[in-house]
Amino acid sequence: MFTAISLAQAMGATRAEVEALIRGGVLTPRTQNASIRLKWRIQDALALNAELQALAVPIPSGGQGWERLQAASARAHMPVGDIISAIRAGELQVGQVAADEGYHGFSVRKSSVDRWRKARVDHAMRAVDALPGVMSAAEFARSIGLRDKRRFQALIEASHAEALETVHPVTRRMQLRMTEAQIASFHEKFLTLTSMQAETGLHRNTILSLLRTARVGVFAPEGLDFGPIYLRQEAMPVLLTASGREKR
Repeated sequence: MFTAISLAQAMGATRAEVEALIRGGVLTPRTQNASIRLKWRIQDALALNAELQALAVPIPSGGQGWERLQAASARAHMPVGDIISAIRAGELQVGQVAADEGYHGFSVRKSSVDRWRKARVDHAMRAVDALPGVMSAAEFARSIGLRDKRRFQALIEASHAEALETVHPVTRRMQLRMTEAQIASFHEKFLTLTSMQAETGLHRNTILSLLRTARVGVFAPEGLDFGPIYLRQEAMPVLLTASGREKR
């Protein structure tokens, strides 16, 4: 097995190109042991070169309208692994400079990359629009003044609030999303400083002072820390009494 540097030399690539191929999952290590430097097989790198070469059309050196795979990845803000997948699927045409038989010689048309990227983005946006629920749990948390999404996620995982679990079509990561009913259910049970200000018109400092005086603490069952979230049934009576006094 080889190091990333020796792999770059063997396949006619720059170190940055090899590192991008590794990050993109095109070249995968044969071991996950961080202490082992010799992780990659030369056969995998040469097989990639041979595969691209079999698909490539010849282009002149410095051919206008073409850009190397690494440059296309950077300009389009797309992982090089996605670009290679598009080449394999026939969505992008790969070209090769005749005088450069290594990986560094492979290029794609800029105009084709632009059209491909736009199609990808449009598809992703339609997929995001089709996601269930009104918004992500993190977005809802921000809307009510909660900046630590990990603590809000912990509240959901502890079954104190409800959300849907779905796969985000762009990031491919699991995402928690909330429906209108789930958002309404949260508001029926809980308050935050932001929602208390909106509902009572009281100043933030006034709210905190009133809650301290009435010994109303944050919602922290069994000592768990979910952030500045309060039970409505405990906090609102205190605030309504004070709000009523201010109006008189």
